[in-house]
Amino acid sequence: MPSQRRGLGYLTKTLLGALLLTPDGTLASPSSTGKKVFAHYMVGDSTTQHRQQDIKDAKTIGIDGFSLNIGKPDRALVRATMNDMFDFAAGQDFGLHISMDLWAAGNPPDRKYMPDYKSLFVDFFGHPAYDRGANGFPMVTTFSSGGTDNLTWEDWRDQFAQQVFVIPNLDAIPGYWEFHPGFWEHWGQVVDGLFSWESAWPLREGKGGAFPGDIGPDMPLIKGMKTYKKKYMIGLSPLQYKDSYDTNVYRAGDLNLPTRMQNILANRDDIYYVNVLTWNDGPESHYIGSIWPEQNTDPEPAHYMKLPHKGWQRVLGSFIAAFKGDGVMRPFGGDTVTGAFWYKSILSDTKCSATPKDVGIEQQYLNRPESYETATDKGAYAVVLPQDASGWSMRVHSGGKTDTITGLKAGLNSGNTQLNAGAQSVELLNSAGQVVAVAGGGRCVYGGDACPDCTYNVNPNVVEFTSGSKLPASSKCDEKCTASGGGDDWGDISKDGKCGPDHGNTNCIGSTFGSCCSLNGECGMSTAHCGTGCIKSAGICFGGKKTVDDNAAEKERDSNWPEVLVNEICNLDMDTEDTKALTSRWIQSGAATWFLNFLRERGAERWTDKFFKKVMDQSSLNFDCTAVLSGHCSGPGEKKCATYIPPPSYYVHLQIGNLHSAIDQLWAGMVTNGIKNLASRIKEVVETYGTPPESKNALILNMFVGVLTSLAGMSGHVSDISPGSTMGKFANPLTVFSGIFAQASAADGSVKRITPENLNHDLEKAYGNMFTAVMGQLNDTLLTVFGGVLPEGWSKDDISPEDYVWIHFAKGEWLNYHLKDEAVNLYVSNTQDRFVEFATVTAMKAGGKNRYRLLASPSKCISEAECKKKDGAYFYKDHCLAFGYIVGGGIAPTTPYPLEGKELTTLRKFLPDLNGALVNNFDCFPYPTMHRDECPPFTSFPLPDKCTDIPDPTIPSGKDLDFTNPLIYPKCYVNFATVPWEKCIGKE
Repeated sequence: MPSQRRGLGYLTKTLLGALLLTPDGTLASPSSTGKKVFAHYMVGDSTTQHRQQDIKDAKTIGIDGFSLNIGKPDRALVRATMNDMFDFAAGQDFGLHISMDLWAAGNPPDRKYMPDYKSLFVDFFGHPAYDRGANGFPMVTTFSSGGTDNLTWEDWRDQFAQQVFVIPNLDAIPGYWEFHPGFWEHWGQVVDGLFSWESAWPLREGKGGAFPGDIGPDMPLIKGMKTYKKKYMIGLSPLQYKDSYDTNVYRAGDLNLPTRMQNILANRDDIYYVNVLTWNDGPESHYIGSIWPEQNTDPEPAHYMKLPHKGWQRVLGSFIAAFKGDGVMRPFGGDTVTGAFWYKSILSDTKCSATPKDVGIEQQYLNRPESYETATDKGAYAVVLPQDASGWSMRVHSGGKTDTITGLKAGLNSGNTQLNAGAQSVELLNSAGQVVAVAGGGRCVYGGDACPDCTYNVNPNVVEFTSGSKLPASSKCDEKCTASGGGDDWGDISKDGKCGPDHGNTNCIGSTFGSCCSLNGECGMSTAHCGTGCIKSAGICFGGKKTVDDNAAEKERDSNWPEVLVNEICNLDMDTEDTKALTSRWIQSGAATWFLNFLRERGAERWTDKFFKKVMDQSSLNFDCTAVLSGHCSGPGEKKCATYIPPPSYYVHLQIGNLHSAIDQLWAGMVTNGIKNLASRIKEVVETYGTPPESKNALILNMFVGVLTSLAGMSGHVSDISPGSTMGKFANPLTVFSGIFAQASAADGSVKRITPENLNHDLEKAYGNMFTAVMGQLNDTLLTVFGGVLPEGWSKDDISPEDYVWIHFAKGEWLNYHLKDEAVNLYVSNTQDRFVEFATVTAMKAGGKNRYRLLASPSKCISEAECKKKDGAYFYKDHCLAFGYIVGGGIAPTTPYPLEGKELTTLRKFLPDLNGALVNNFDCFPYPTMHRDECPPFTSFPLPDKCTDIPDPTIPSGKDLDFTNPLIYPKCYVNFATVPWEKCIGKE
């Protein structure tokens, strides 16, 4: 479950059912007074370390807080990210507030509206790091109005007793930009200010400035807010360039940032807030912070958002200090000068000729962006000089040509330079002609047919000025679009993990490293290898999400692999029970990489239908893998590997057939032989130890399902308990079986179609009812694994459907049918063994013929050496353990005896893993043994609960599935009361 916040406990109380927030200036942090500068922050799945670094970097340049952009408030990662960020920010004197992205909140019927954010507001409004507006109440901003009206906002404010500070983005509402009286009459009572986005960039679709940096569109709003004593938040952004997500547009960068800074400072008396757009929105290109590799791995934005922008940060620091201070920009911190130089990396006449087949992205993202013509062949600079500066100059070296710019003065200087193909660098000279700062070492500029990103990328490269006179080393101007590859130019199989044109055109398919060749010429199967820059001539590449079948060219390519490579792949020997070897050959065949990419391209829903249509080039289906015993999900049979399109898919089909066959066998083994075999074993338990009372049926039922749905007990006998015991070669197959039953059971760990009331007290019949009910869910299971539908109770925030399908095949264990047969038999027998164990313990505890106990005494009474000589005893955690029973009681003294001879032999029959059972029992309830002074045995006086309340068995569930560290027993699976050995009574 996502962790919850106790935010209301800081600053809130309930009044007449509404949330009342106390604007206590002594408690609110950060401060609610004075001008502030925020940065818009895209909440994503970056790491904790990276999020914390973002906060520290922003704090360093004077940013007061982040506006946390949230479009999907119910995603688990949102709350987890906010928990971490708020707690860290509180210790940094850094503010955070929620910015509802009502534009990105989705489409009906899944669209998220303002009420969907309520739990986040309730949990975080009271946090010490939550930003407060000018009225002292929690601040809320938005991107877009999301189709809301004033009544929506009035109702929302009422939920918080009007004690909020709302400053939304309403720029799509008619009359907004003119600040029309009708607009304000409609909205004036529900907002505390206004926040504009579109004016941050030049004109597009009727919104934006007349030129880069123009704040003309903001002026009516600035004046209106001043008139009505409200607050205006103005956007500040370097540019907007987006070539992904159905958009390909450029809104000029050029001098947009420094010009807008100057215009904001000229009107700073009437502007209360500035919001930097943005800190980390890579796909929009207007980031000023770090773009962390884990936050966005989609192939389209990866082509252009990798260029550095942090060079703008200190210039922004200078602006922020001026905005909050006297309006004069000075070098930031201890800088002699502060500045940045930025430029696009292709000239206007560059021709980018890559095709979708070469790059793996659609044609619309390879075209020139809208307004491409405004991206002129010029560099841009912004330099802040000290107050006594005059007569300074700049030398700009671009592609072997040098321009000199003179007349630089105190404060902010900005302008353009000529841009030529080649290396770029800048020198800044004082009035004496001395070089005092330099900028360089950034990317080269390319023209003609050179197109290093394969697209018309106009995202700028930003380099920062640093003190000194030595220019950084120039970049090598040898980048090129390396994604394209000759269609049939397949090289030899890589032996060292290196691939592509720079490594003899060696090929990754058939290697043991993975079948994708990355931009850097390395084999692998991660997104970094298979996505942007992947070299198609040297392996398999991710082709982007597909909604239609392959085109003719793709079919031809997949149908015509070189004969030598097909022979290499199709002659791999899968007839081994060594699972490590199977995994290696699964990767070597190219099937692992191909199948992972297939799921990502096509999606998991009904993936088997898509799979068979593609690999067998069928227009109609003869396969149905979503039903037990259907007879329509067989393996390849007589079909040859070389005939599959492409050949590696043969091994995927082999795994599909063997896994489905295993489930069919599991059904037969469990339902027929399983019930018959267990019935006789349960009968022996009942005859030996008695029948548990009917009141225990619910516990028996749930434990039965628990054994099926977790890995508890699936490891077989554990003669010597040790941490991390594994199941050897059967680890993954048995995990898959357990997962199958986890899916087949309800979310709470119980069977859907049976209740304790339906069970006869006779264990034999109870077992049959329970088993039949659980097995009846297998068709649902097949729908999840082969239909690509997540199990009940799981969400896409837990795991994507594609990854869920993938984990069932990831290691290739289903490639060998002998291993499959052994795994099924082991699962069936171990499930029965463990359930018999639990039935035995339950029957023994019900009374029966003896009063059974766990004997446990420390080494000071029974040494380890002495313990090891006792049959049935086990030395664990400095105690000698054994199962036994007590006799006497009442007038006669109570005496404990260990089980010996025939009795011990009988118990071993039902509890073959005796040592594991002893350990499980001891760890269940060690307190009485460890505190004999508080919990004396056999006393007639009442004892405290901590001496007598033995925990019930923990019912394992699907949540206990652990693919790497399986359970041996669930906690308290064996839970007899504990007494000392006879010789140790009174001596512990």
